[in-house]
Amino acid sequence: MTQASLHLLFATPLWLAPWAQAEVYNPTLLATVRALQQQQAGAVVSNVGGWHSTGNLFTLDIPAVRELHGYILAQLGHLLGELEPGSKGRQQQATLTGWANVLPPGGYHKLHHHPGQHWSGCYYLMVPPAGADSQAGKLELLDPRSGADQLPQPGQFFSPSATVTAQAGLLVLFPAWLNHMVHPHTGPGERIAIAFNIHLEEAGGASLA
Repeated sequence: MTQASLHLLFATPLWLAPWAQAEVYNPTLLATVRALQQQQAGAVVSNVGGWHSTGNLFTLDIPAVRELHGYILAQLGHLLGELEPGSKGRQQQATLTGWANVLPPGGYHKLHHHPGQHWSGCYYLMVPPAGADSQAGKLELLDPRSGADQLPQPGQFFSPSATVTAQAGLLVLFPAWLNHMVHPHTGPGERIAIAFNIHLEEAGGASLA
């Protein structure tokens, strides 16, 4: 080595991707979530208040759902290509499972992660105005490095957490082991998102685009 260089050890990837087709498919996706609400009592998982669908939303034979499925896998392919440029073209397979979350005012998701999965994320369908609370409805991701918060330093790199501001049409991807939560939203209306897990395999499942 002949000169200084920066090496980002143990970096945690976060992928944010606005969907250009959101205005085309979001109305059908919202209608699909509303129909599921009429059919299912819902489950209590990490959600406090609100409604969490059961089963795998991506098994539904609905064109808009298939399009979102394809977009998520395509973006995962881009993410993996950025992380490991030498892996572009590698034939990985992915199994995608998803569910809908509907949070009324005051609803939130407790701190949690997704064991047994490789990647997790969400796609926002409807996001109400934030109101006066600057943290309302935000996705918060916690720094996984033990001890990184013992001596906080200015700036984002050594912050104990990072937040993502939800907006309709935004896709978010992050490692499934990363602890995360959703702050209560305080504005009018409901916060509606489709959340998902991705399990990678060498064979079987859907191919990454």
